[in-house]
Amino acid sequence: MTSKGSVIDRRKLLVASESFSLERGGAARVGRLLARLAADIGLDADLLALSDQEPIKDFNLSSCTAAGSRADFAFRCWVNGVTRSHFIYNHVGMARAHCLLPILRRPYAVWMLGIDVWSPRMLGDYGRRIEEASLLLSISDFTRRRAVEFLPSAQRAKVCWLATEENNLPDASSDFGGPPTVLILSRIDATEMYKGHFELIDCWPSVMAAIPDARLLIAGGGDGLGILRARAGASAAASNIEFTGFLPQNEIDALWPRAHVFTMPSRREGFGLVYIEAMRRGLPVIASTQDAGQEINLDGVTGYNVDLEREGELARRTIELLSNKALARQFGENGREHWRANFCFSAFRRRMEPILTEFLGA
Repeated sequence: MTSKGSVIDRRKLLVASESFSLERGGAARVGRLLARLAADIGLDADLLALSDQEPIKDFNLSSCTAAGSRADFAFRCWVNGVTRSHFIYNHVGMARAHCLLPILRRPYAVWMLGIDVWSPRMLGDYGRRIEEASLLLSISDFTRRRAVEFLPSAQRAKVCWLATEENNLPDASSDFGGPPTVLILSRIDATEMYKGHFELIDCWPSVMAAIPDARLLIAGGGDGLGILRARAGASAAASNIEFTGFLPQNEIDALWPRAHVFTMPSRREGFGLVYIEAMRRGLPVIASTQDAGQEINLDGVTGYNVDLEREGELARRTIELLSNKALARQFGENGREHWRANFCFSAFRRRMEPILTEFLGA
């Protein structure tokens, strides 16, 4: 809790998010982290969701939702200008609803995340909302650098890594039993096939040539799932590639112990919450050198970051971790320590609370 009478106690914050649901991906996780932080430090905060069908009840904070209506969401943002002194939007797209009428204009903070901030959208309304923000935050240095390519003033963003909502290790972690298995877990969108699924499917015959019983477990749903199933079906390794389809959160929790290695060699990941969840579970991680994965995963310490342009490197590192259980365990233990130091909720609070205090004092 903050000290009585502090600046942070005298401010009233609105945390606005597309969603606060665990099922809705990275942007929603940012909203949840902000809500948990506000509740943890005893801040007078309200939550506003665009798309959730029911108000969020996880954090003991007042909450409402526009139930998918953008007009209602914008109206609620404007109305909150009467009672709220500061706003935080978990995504630049959400900040477009911020009221700029002088009588209701309030300081606002906005997070940069997602591939939208590395695109020409930054030359339009996204860029304007970034320019007008009192506080600009970025989920990684990689995201900030990519945004600067389109909007030089994005350089002022403060980098604040994300985290899990937990401070504790899970009850069950991988015991490295069962067939050697690599897990990739993500949403599978046909328009965003950059997370490394193609590369993993294509290298799996080489992995099986060295480890015949090696299995590739592809978890997640989306409209791109059929594309991946077709590619895997045409592979010589098809019998050792498994798809789970969409899984609710409780079934995802049961999936982790099946894996020996977590791999998501993405080309455009802005942070990768799933990397730190894998570390929390004690799994070695394979990410890529093409995006923010290399900022989160420590090459040669918590796993490997592979160059996807180097032929055979992904297969070689995968074979190495599946065939050397001692190394995989050591990387997994290193990953747990990396998570404890940098990616548990307490670490996020240490990073974010001073930034939030300064923002609320502005």
